[in-house]
Amino acid sequence: MEYRILGPLEVIADDGTPVPLAGVRERTLLASLLLQTNHVVSTDRLIDVLWGEKPPPSASNGLQVHVSKLRRKLEAASAISPIRTEHPGYVLRTLPGELDAERFDELVRSAADMGSDKAITRLKEALSLWRGEVLSGLAPEVFLAESARLEELRLVATERKIEAELTLGRHHELVAELELRASTHPLRERLQGQLMVALYRCGRQADALAAYRRTRTTLAEQLGIDPSVSLQELEVAILNHALGVPESAPIDSRLSASAGGPGTLTFLFTDIEGSTAILRRLGDRYAELLTAHHEIIRNSLAAHNGTEVVTAGDGFFATFASPRACVAAAVEMQRAVAAAPWPAGEVVRVRMGIHTGEASEESTGLVGLDVHKAARIAAVGHGGQVLVSSATAAIVRDALPEDCHLRDLGSHRLKDLGQPEQLFQLDADGLEVDFPPLRSLDNPALPNNLPAQPASFVGRDVEVAEVRRLVGSARLITLTGAGGCGKTRLGL
Repeated sequence: MEYRILGPLEVIADDGTPVPLAGVRERTLLASLLLQTNHVVSTDRLIDVLWGEKPPPSASNGLQVHVSKLRRKLEAASAISPIRTEHPGYVLRTLPGELDAERFDELVRSAADMGSDKAITRLKEALSLWRGEVLSGLAPEVFLAESARLEELRLVATERKIEAELTLGRHHELVAELELRASTHPLRERLQGQLMVALYRCGRQADALAAYRRTRTTLAEQLGIDPSVSLQELEVAILNHALGVPESAPIDSRLSASAGGPGTLTFLFTDIEGSTAILRRLGDRYAELLTAHHEIIRNSLAAHNGTEVVTAGDGFFATFASPRACVAAAVEMQRAVAAAPWPAGEVVRVRMGIHTGEASEESTGLVGLDVHKAARIAAVGHGGQVLVSSATAAIVRDALPEDCHLRDLGSHRLKDLGQPEQLFQLDADGLEVDFPPLRSLDNPALPNNLPAQPASFVGRDVEVAEVRRLVGSARLITLTGAGGCGKTRLGL
């Protein structure tokens, strides 16, 4: 049996023939089970995916009917029953190699330890499994988080393949591909740097510099930031005809000619919620609390090979070479904080944010947009809560301890960052799991300061209808009129 989700959903029977799938709901059901293959998907989750927020009273029975039909089809195609009923829902059991997404991941991982030639062959084999967008043809919003994770892995594999090909001097044949990919992903600095190197090595210095200027303009207009230090250094090297590295060096060396070049790390930001109020209550004893808090954080950092970068008051900024080690350290910290006997019976709750990305080591410390993103993630959380970015979640989700799991909190806008970020909450046995809504921008779940309506609104049916019509097509509507004419009530 072969299951394909890297493109339109397909199932291939043991004899090589396609298994017919009937209707959107059956296909959506199978896709939901495949995205969590070998893990139980709850009945509630499946009903929500198939029928949305307002399922009919018969949804539970309807789900059983759909599962029964799908189970019979898969049994006929493979002579076994891959769909099993396990509390609190259903699980689709697959063998190694049956799911194309798992084969893709394994091929990409195995290429990491190979030389350039073999790595290129292996990465091309992995990328050939893709037939289009993940589960194309099905509602994208239902599978947004998992689709984004797989698409990110696809891009990373593509960048690694290009890197290996540049190492072997194949810049001439790469230019067309790089121009297309750099245009499609204008914010990925690694692709832009690879394009600049390829163009320069083809004797197209002016075009390489033009590619840098486009990237600088795009980053400034969309994110309000400058290119990374490594990309700026690459521009200077091209201007001076001095990339300074041999043809055989990896692209990462080209982008990091100095020791201050970018490296991939996992960032952890922590701080005590309500620390000022605690200081007022404890007075001189606050120093005792802070000492105990710092000892907990530093003990966990040492136990999991974390590096303390900056400490400011009750806040820590630390880095880890391993995302899994960072997650383990965060859980250990939270458990230790929850169990510690704090002065005067005080309750201490620490919020944490985790993100994996690139940063450059400069004289002022670690610098990079991903550092700021990690800090912004921590800032929208609450005491006792551990928030994890989609980049980190994609790496650790299949290697979490049995007593830990990630809860998808949806997409959130973070301060000063142009694109929304899919955020996850790290839940672990013995830790608090229920928190208020995240303090992200435009979060509709947050309370606001609009006044409550004291009475019914009469005599403005025409105006209300017009406002409703405009809201459907515009992001901002301005109501004008004399003071006291009812603009606020109409807006409410």
